[in-house]
Amino acid sequence: MADANSTATPHQPAAEVIEHDLTINIYPRGYVMWVGTSEQLRDECLIPPDFSWPHAFDWKTWTAGGFEFTLWRSRPKGAKGPKRLWATVDSWSLRRCLESQPLDGWAAARIYEKEQELSQVRWQQTREWGEFISKHFVARADKDFRAFLAKMLGACKTNRRGRRPAQKN
Repeated sequence: MADANSTATPHQPAAEVIEHDLTINIYPRGYVMWVGTSEQLRDECLIPPDFSWPHAFDWKTWTAGGFEFTLWRSRPKGAKGPKRLWATVDSWSLRRCLESQPLDGWAAARIYEKEQELSQVRWQQTREWGEFISKHFVARADKDFRAFLAKMLGACKTNRRGRRPAQKN
């Protein structure tokens, strides 16, 4: 492991702790998080040219293309012990969110879900929905249609948990 008193360089290999691939976590309508080495982040063109890396546990923020980026050193996967043991290890987290929502990207997701729910309730109060649901029940009562569905679904039958039943030999 790296000594906390050594000079900080973003290129000290993370392999001293544990090698890992670039990890990408996507939080719909929230933000995107990349976790990896400085080289991996540069290879993905996520780091601007002439970038000065933060020292130890400082963090850096910048904006580009309508997004706000925040970069900080992160605990390498599998690392244990106090922060000082990985203060110079090349393991970084980069968070990207909309510039208009830097503090709470989750608010947009919550608003979107509520709008969709309201839209669904409004649609259920229309004549079109009544016609749709009537056609649904007519189709479910049709013996020929149910036989067709049974035949089609029989090819990909699954149990309640979504698993295919065991093949009998």
